[in-house]
Amino acid sequence: MDKPRYTVDIVIAAPGTPLMDPKTGRQEVLDGVPQTSSPGHMFYVLHASGEPAKSFGFAPKVHGSINGPGDIMPDDADVYKDPRHTRTLEISEAQYRKLEAFGSDPEKFGFSKHYEDVRHNCVDFTWEALNHAGIERKEAST
Repeated sequence: MDKPRYTVDIVIAAPGTPLMDPKTGRQEVLDGVPQTSSPGHMFYVLHASGEPAKSFGFAPKVHGSINGPGDIMPDDADVYKDPRHTRTLEISEAQYRKLEAFGSDPEKFGFSKHYEDVRHNCVDFTWEALNHAGIERKEAST
């Protein structure tokens, strides 16, 4: 029997990425205008053998707000159509579990769910999750 495989996709959606309605699979339209992501977005998606993918992102509770309550978005993988960049990393089961735990309840690990424009946002959330799982950026040596 094959050993279970675990991966994480780190996803970056550029500004202007079309936003889809996960219920209908069609692009969201508001007042006749197709909706896109103004600032772009960053999130992660977990994959485990035999299990459905689990998406974790962080965004304002009120769409378009730049300062206020935030929430974990479990459907970003279905909402952002054709994101600009996805990087897939093979991870251990322990790292998978840590990313899953962080995404499910980031406040338990010290991450505030108060969204603050460029100071505390989706990028910070994704990096905090990766760091929590021991996936850290390496600094180039000089």
